[in-house]
Formats: sequence, C-alpha cells, structure tokens
Amino acid sequence: MTYEELVAKISCESIFDKQVLVSKDWLGHDILAGVIEAGEDRPNILITAGVHGDEPAGVLAAIKAAEALPVSANLYVLFCRDPVGYSPLEHVFSEMFEEKIQIADYNDLNTLCKNYGEIIELEELTIGIFRNICLVYKPGFEKTTSIMIAKSLSNILNTSEDLREKLDRMRVLVPSLSRKSEKLEIVSRAFYVMDGKVIDYDCLSKEIDLPENIALRDFIDSIKPSLIIDLHEGEHQGFCVIVPEGALEECKDIIDAVRKQVEAHGMGCTPPEGLKNCEVDYDLEIERVLGPGTGIARLDERLVGYANRHGISLFFSSERKRDFKERVETHIIAVHSAVHMYATLYGL
Repeated sequence: MTYEELVAKISCESIFDKQVLVSKDWLGHDILAGVIEAGEDRPNILITAGVHGDEPAGVLAAIKAAEALPVSANLYVLFCRDPVGYSPLEHVFSEMFEEKIQIADYNDLNTLCKNYGEIIELEELTIGIFRNICLVYKPGFEKTTSIMIAKSLSNILNTSEDLREKLDRMRVLVPSLSRKSEKLEIVSRAFYVMDGKVIDYDCLSKEIDLPENIALRDFIDSIKPSLIIDLHEGEHQGFCVIVPEGALEECKDIIDAVRKQVEAHGMGCTPPEGLKNCEVDYDLEIERVLGPGTGIARLDERLVGYANRHGISLFFSSERKRDFKERVETHIIAVHSAVHMYATLYGL
C-alpha cells in the first residue's frame, strides 16, 4: 500500500472529524493529523507513528486505536510522519523520475543509481546521489537492518572529509524491509546528514532545519498535548515503554497499566535483561532498566523528549520480527490502556 492509498482509505472510513495539514514532505505529500474533537475546553492527546518506513504496525495501530477511544479529550493522530518511507521504494522513485521503476534487489538499486544519479562504490556501502537525496545500501541489505547500514555510513563519514562535505545537509534513504504482511516490501528509512553526523529522522532538535521538522515542532507547540504516545518497532524482544529522564514519577501509573495489559493480552514485555545495553532505535540506548518492558533513556532530541515540555510523553516499541497482526494489536492494547488510565487519573 502506498501513502496515497492509505490516506484515501482513511478518508473513506470517516474515522476523524477532520484532518489538519501539519507539513509537506520532500516529495510534496501532505503530512496529516486526523482529529476527533471533544471541545476547545478539553485537553489534547497526540498519538504519532510512522516516522520510519520500516515501522508500519504503528501506522495502522494509531488509526485503529482512534476508532474506539471514548475519552473526553481532543484526539490528534499523526498517523504517518514520513509518507515517502511508508510507500514502496520503487513507487517513490517512479514518482521522482515519472516513469515505472522496479526494485527487487541490490542489482536493481545499482541500475537505478547508474541510470539516474551519481554512484559512489565503497568497500562496505554503495551510495547513489540524486541532487539533494542519497540512497545508501549494500549487498544483502535485506538481511541486515537499516540502523546497521546507517551506522556504517556514520563510521565512514568519521574518516572521510570529502564525503562529509559531499553529503552534508542531504536526506539519506536506506532501503529496508517493511513487514506489513507475509509479503515483504522494500521501503526506506530516512536519515539526515548534518555536520558530518548521521541523524535519525525522529530528531526534533532545533538545530535541524528540515522544513517538516520545523513544522512538526510548531504543530506540537500549537496544540500543547497533555499526553503524547509515539509508536515504534525495534529489534528487541517483546514490547517496551521508554520514558524521558526525569519523567517517571508522573507516568508511573500509566506505565504499570500498559505493562499489565500487554502481558495479559499482547505480545508480552521485553525481559529486563533484554533491555540492558539494548539499542531500541538508532543511537537510542536504555540508560536505566526499571523492570519488564520499561526503561529510561535520553530522548531530549526526539519527538517524545521535545513534547515532554507539554505533558506526559511515552515511547512505545514492539518487536519488529513478530507477526504484523500481533504487533498492531499489541500497540492498540497499549494505547488504549495508556489513554484510559490517563483519563482515570485526570478525570476525563
């Protein structure tokens, strides 16, 4: 399914009272938030998903969760933060070059880069450059993770000043597999190179000058959500909740409720030993394990850390290798549990 098809499906199902435009992505797609209104005097809740193209379960879960949340609060669902990443990679390049592009393997990527862009072949990676976009991949990319490829690029940039200068301020697309069903799709996960560093697309630092990041910061500041839930998928076992440093006390009851429901009705929580030294996402390690499926991390520059100034912020992550339906259902269980406990605590 492409992003355009996803938006059309959501519009037909009439889940939301309205949709608001948050920003445009670099290919001109609308980045939208669906809104279910409860009244101007009610608090705002924000659920976000789809910042990475290889995290499709959260996209569907965010939409499905919104269908059954009878809470007296305005609900904003930013269901896909990276429309380009959500769509199959061959669809993205077909849009870019206005002709049918097929991508099934490493050789197809090589052909694409040679025909339409500049190609740089390194010992570990191949880089295709198309104006201010670059595609970074390697043989057997299907068997590794987009995070590992991004780390390899980061290591190379540390030793090559010429490449640092060439890729500076470029968006980086890393081919990755989207496990939406039994049929795997090649999509992309987005990064950004700035000052020689490979930065995750989830970064909302004010130093990042991407238009969609600026717009997202402005959007969050405009609605001032009192509860923020960001849905992800990772290489860890089971389901986990990550909270920013210093934010545990205000969300402890919500975390406990989520953990109990996921253990009882979802995929179960990540064992404590599985969270130790676990990289939940790119450049995101658990600082302190609090128990099964719960940890504290430095989230300052990510959406959850940025939004924490307005309210309770939670980073949910499900095990990427589980069945798609199980990942979706676990996220829905976790979202419902968190929102209902929040509503109970604050009388909504």
